Amino acid sequence: MKACPYCAEEIQDQAIKCKHCGSMLTAGQSPESNQGDSASANPPSPVVPEPKTVSSTKIAKRIRKSEFIGSGCLVQGIGLLCPFVGGALASIPGVVVGLVLALVLVIIGSSMSYSWKCGVCMNKIEGPEVAICPVCKAKLVN
Repeated sequence: MKACPYCAEEIQDQAIKCKHCGSMLTAGQSPESNQGDSASANPPSPVVPEPKTVSSTKIAKRIRKSEFIGSGCLVQGIGLLCPFVGGALASIPGVVVGLVLALVLVIIGSSMSYSWKCGVCMNKIEGPEVAICPVCKAKLVN
């Protein structure tokens, strides 16, 4: 057994790589030879593999989700009541006006019930113009 010249942990005499610090050892290197040799007073720095470059930029799709509960649902509900209220107040003309108003409110309510979400974290985003998710920092694409 011998000591690793880089971390001083015990390793096998035939070791070519330290199992503790991962340093590559040159053939025939021993701690005793490093101490007496002035040229090798400073051991060579350990061979460190280059880190793999990983892209930290996440890309997410903008997702348009429909919500059943919310302000859009409330507007649609009011729209569905309009023909009944119009009919109770003004008979046939009130029903016709109520139906037109109901159709308009149902269309407006359905557009209000949609929201935009990040495809990675499913967090709500303000709209299709948002470029980066404020929660997971993913780049948003269509």
